[in-house]
Amino acid sequence: MNMSNVCARLGELSGLEGAELQRVLPLADAARAVVESRCIVDSPDEGQTQRLELLCAAYALKLYETCHGDITRFQAGDVAFTASSVGGGALWSELCAANADLIAPEGFIFGAVQS
Repeated sequence: MNMSNVCARLGELSGLEGAELQRVLPLADAARAVVESRCIVDSPDEGQTQRLELLCAAYALKLYETCHGDITRFQAGDVAFTASSVGGGALWSELCAANADLIAPEGFIFGAVQS
């Protein structure tokens, strides 16, 4: 995945620009790691890669909102969302469902029980 594309999509979704966007690059990188760890396609084609990059941007937005909680509105193309209707978490969930052919479902991993 191209991190420049992920950051551009994150900027589109969040409205962040310039230095503000540069400060959230670690969140975008963390989101890339999460999406890559769940990817079930060995060699994604160009279209699949673009979908994965959008998933990364949505997850980074979810992380940003969790950390900062100050995005109340964002626009992706002609569609605008407000915090009262859809936030980063809802967008992430929606995109996961729409791209189920590319990523494994999120699941609970039981590690160990200690007393």
